[in-house]
Amino acid sequence: IAFVNHVTTNDVAKLEVGQVHYSTILNERGTIEDDCLVYRFADRLMIVVNASNKDKDLAHVLRYRDRFDCTVEDRSEAMALLAVQGPQAEAILQTLTATDLSAIRYYWFAEGEVAGVPAIISRTGYTGEDGFELYF
Repeated sequence: IAFVNHVTTNDVAKLEVGQVHYSTILNERGTIEDDCLVYRFADRLMIVVNASNKDKDLAHVLRYRDRFDCTVEDRSEAMALLAVQGPQAEAILQTLTATDLSAIRYYWFAEGEVAGVPAIISRTGYTGEDGFELYF
């Protein structure tokens, strides 16, 4: 938590388990390097950055890792992200999961399965429509 608080602008300690917040990664000049989402699990945090900037963002935050008692693992190549957005997103996705999607509030997530595959089911997105981001 201390490490992610150092490299992002929002207070990660205030997140509850299962909650997500939108944040930014700052550079040494105090200006924004990139935006990101921070996910709080019971035993870890997950930072999701823009795919096109993942290498740059990882290199940037790794500069500060040695100051903290933490482990940083790049899972980019092991995970896939699928966004299901729009007015029918919940109804369509609900047919593929036993997870109660109506119980997931905006900027919260649950761990479950989608079409039998373990997934992080997140009620987030940038389209302006309700929807979900699924991490497999």
